[in-house]
Amino acid sequence: MTSIIANFSTAQISKLSTTTIASLTTEDMQALTVNQVKALSSTQISALDTDDVAVLSDDQLKSISVKSISGLTLDQLGVLDATKIVDFSSAQVAGFSTAQLDGLDSDQVTALTSDQVKGLTATQVSAFTSEDINLFTTDEIAAISTKAISGLSTDVIANLSTDSVAALGAKQIGSLSTTQIASLTSAQTGALSSDQVKGLTAKQVAAITTDAIAALGVEDLSSAAVVGLTTTQLDTLTSDQVTALTSTQIKALSATQLGAFSSDDINSFETDEIAAISSKSIAGLTTDAIANLSATNIAALTSAQVGALSSTQIASLTSTQVAGLSSDQVMGLSSKQVSAFTTDAIAVLSVENLSSAAVTGLTTTQIDTLGSDQVTALTSTQIKALSVAQLGAFTSEDVNSFETDEIAAISTKAISGLSTDVIANLSSASVGALSSAQITSLTSTQVGALTSTQVGALTSDQVKGLTAKQLPGLTTDALSALTVENLTSAAAAGLTTGQIDALSDDQVTALTATQIKGLSATQIEAFSVDDIKKFSTDDIAAISVKSIAGLTTDDLAGLDHTQIEAFSSSQLQAMKDPQVEAVIAAYQVV
Repeated sequence: MTSIIANFSTAQISKLSTTTIASLTTEDMQALTVNQVKALSSTQISALDTDDVAVLSDDQLKSISVKSISGLTLDQLGVLDATKIVDFSSAQVAGFSTAQLDGLDSDQVTALTSDQVKGLTATQVSAFTSEDINLFTTDEIAAISTKAISGLSTDVIANLSTDSVAALGAKQIGSLSTTQIASLTSAQTGALSSDQVKGLTAKQVAAITTDAIAALGVEDLSSAAVVGLTTTQLDTLTSDQVTALTSTQIKALSATQLGAFSSDDINSFETDEIAAISSKSIAGLTTDAIANLSATNIAALTSAQVGALSSTQIASLTSTQVAGLSSDQVMGLSSKQVSAFTTDAIAVLSVENLSSAAVTGLTTTQIDTLGSDQVTALTSTQIKALSVAQLGAFTSEDVNSFETDEIAAISTKAISGLSTDVIANLSSASVGALSSAQITSLTSTQVGALTSTQVGALTSDQVKGLTAKQLPGLTTDALSALTVENLTSAAAAGLTTGQIDALSDDQVTALTATQIKGLSATQIEAFSVDDIKKFSTDDIAAISVKSIAGLTTDDLAGLDHTQIEAFSSSQLQAMKDPQVEAVIAAYQVV
C-alpha cells in the first residue's frame, strides 16, 4: 500500500476521510511526500495516530501548512521531541493555538528558537507560564515583539527571574502596560539596566509600587518619565536616590512633586540642581524646606526663582538666609514679597538693592525697624517711589540722614506724609534741598511745624513755593524769619490779620507793590499806622480800589504829601466820606 499512497495526487490526499487517515500505517506516513503532507487539513492532521506523527521526518513536519498546524493534538505534540519542535518554521509556530503552546513541556519550550518566539502574538504569549518564560534564553526573551509582550500576565511578570527581566529590551519595557509594571518586584526593578529604565514612560513610572520604586535607578529616568513620579513615590525615595537625581530631571519636576521632598532632600541637591528648579515649580517647596535651605543652596537660587517664591515662602526665610541674598536676588523681589518679610529678616536685607517697584511693598512696621545703615543706603530712585504712609514711618533722624538728592527725590504726593516732628527737626541742609514744588505740597500743619531757623533758611524760590493756604499755618516766630518779599501775590493774600500785625518793620518795608495789590481790605486794615507810613508811593498806588476801604482815618492822617499824591482818582473816588475828610486834612497839614 505504501507504493500506492505515494502515487496519489495532493488533491486526492486532501479528500481522504479521517477514518482512512487514521488507518494509515507508519510506513504509509513515511511514504507521503512533502506536498502530500502539505495538502492535509487540520482535521486530517488531528486524525493521525501519535505513532504516525512520531515517524514524520523533519521535511514532512516543516511541510504541514500554517493553516493545518493547529490540527496537531496535545498528544501528537507530546510525541515530538525537542529536535522536532526546532524544525517548525516561525510561521507554523505562529499558527499554534494557546492550548497547543500551553501543552508544550519544558524541553519543548526550551527548544523554541528566537525566530519562532518573535512570531508569537500577545494571545499566544499569554499561554506561557512564568516557568516557561524563565526557560527562554536571553535572545528569546529579547525576541518577544513589543506588541506581543502585553500578553504576559501579571503573575508571569512578577515571577520573571532577574535574568529574564534583564534580557528585556528598552522598547519591550516601554511597551509594558501599567498593570504589568505594577506587578514588578523590587528585585526586578533593581535589576533593570539604565537603558531599560530610560525606556519607561511617565505613565509607567506612576504605576511602580513604592517598594519597587525604592530599588529603581531613578537617575536613569528620562525627564519626560520623571514627571510621572507620584508624591508618595518621591516620599519613599532613599537619600541615595534623591542625591542621584540630575539637574535635567529636577527641572522637569512640578510644584506638587517638589513639595514632596523634605528639607534634607532639598539640601542634598547640588547647586546646579537647585538652580534647575523651574520658577513655576519652586512654589511647591514647603515653608519648612525653605526655612532650612543651607546658605549654599540659598546662594544657588536665581533671581527668577527668588522672584517666584510665594509670600508664605518669603515669610519663612530666616534672617541668616535673607542676609545671604545677593544683590541680583534682592533685585528679583516683588513688592508683594517684600511686604511678607518678617521684621527680623527685613532688618538684615540689603534694601538698597530693591527695585523701586519692590520698595513700595515695605510696610510702615518694616520701615520702622530699618537700621540707620539701611536708611542711609536707600537710593534717590527708591525714595522717589515711597508713598505718603511709608514716608510717614521715617523718623527725623532717618530723614536727616538722606542725602540732598534723596530729599529732592521725595515725590510731591508723598511729602505730605512727613510727620510734624520730622518737619520741625529737618536740618538746614535737608530744608535747603526741598524744591519749590515740594514746599508747595506741604500741608498747612506741616508748614506750621517749621521753625524760624528753617523758615529763615528758605531760598527765594522755596518761599515762592508757599501758598495762601499754607501761610496761615506759620507760627509768629517762623513768620518773623520769612523773607516776605519773595511770596507770590497769591500767597501773600493768605496772610492772616494776626500775621500782618506781627510783621517787622523790615518785612513791611520789603513788601512789594504787586503783593500789596493782592491784599484784601481786611488785610490792609491789619497794618498799623506806622506800617502804612512805610508804604512807598508805588505801594500806595497798588492798593486795590476794593481794598482802599481797609485804610483807617488814622492811617490816612499819617500819610505824607507824596503818599497822598500817589492815590489815583479811582482810589480817591472809592473812599468813604470820613476817609476823604482825613485825606484832605492830612494834605492841608502838609
